[in-house]
Amino acid sequence: TTTPTFATYPVNTQIFIAVVNANTGASTLALNGIAAKNILKLSGGVLIALVIGDLVPGTTYNLSYDGTEFVIGTNLPAPVCRDVMAIAGRLLAVNITSPTAPTLLVQEVVWTTAFDFTKWPALAFKNLVDTDDILVAARPLGNFAGVVYGTESASLVQAVAGATDPAAFQFTPLQGVAVGPCGSAAVIVAEGLHYFFSTDLSIWACDGSSAWHLSDAIDPLINNDPQPSLLSQVHGFYYPGYRQLWFFYPSRYSLLAGPTNAILYRLSRGVFEPVQIFSEVSRSSCLATELSATTWDM
Repeated sequence: TTTPTFATYPVNTQIFIAVVNANTGASTLALNGIAAKNILKLSGGVLIALVIGDLVPGTTYNLSYDGTEFVIGTNLPAPVCRDVMAIAGRLLAVNITSPTAPTLLVQEVVWTTAFDFTKWPALAFKNLVDTDDILVAARPLGNFAGVVYGTESASLVQAVAGATDPAAFQFTPLQGVAVGPCGSAAVIVAEGLHYFFSTDLSIWACDGSSAWHLSDAIDPLINNDPQPSLLSQVHGFYYPGYRQLWFFYPSRYSLLAGPTNAILYRLSRGVFEPVQIFSEVSRSSCLATELSATTWDM
């Protein structure tokens, strides 16, 4: 039985089922008391009946009804992931939980079809095994490129024009990047660059081709202040009206378990201000709205 229910099988609508037992041969599916229909698969460009073992226990499959039979599709459910970004009309997810088994794929990037964020093709993925670390964040650089960050790496992602879903992006490791952001919320996009609070307790900048250390002047302070065990709580935002970057982090000297201190970087002058200390924990941050207008003196 499905929720919501239906009286006739909806044509060309995806239905996801979790298989408990392996099939022993040709199979059918009956839903909501409607007559059972054959389940077919695509093989060599032809729809054929299932054979023994095609349905694996513990696996989720998506099926669509073509008006006559159910056909096992090539789309997967939307993944649970560490971070997402949208580029070239597609949604990319990094560090995912496998949609077909309870497995963490910490180095995997998956993406949707173009201009349809509900369809996740099974072959649209890239496993960044060469990075040998955990993917933690993804941020766009313009409309057709972005960067995927690991704890010790970064890779440039570029859209490939006219490519099929599995070949929609190419991935290029950024050479010389040995540290990454300490979490997905620790990366700020501002004025064409990425800025991030890194796993080595400093501030870095990245333009998609390289990354460089930004906080030399205040490293002696911020290297000793953050609480290492709570770095996953670091978050930040960009205030364009004042051209400011704010990074909030938990201090090892605070009695509160959460981000109470903040690093303020002024892009206009390229300088860091003294550390800001707050009396309450800041769990998240974003720029809600920015209003600007032209005024005249009459």
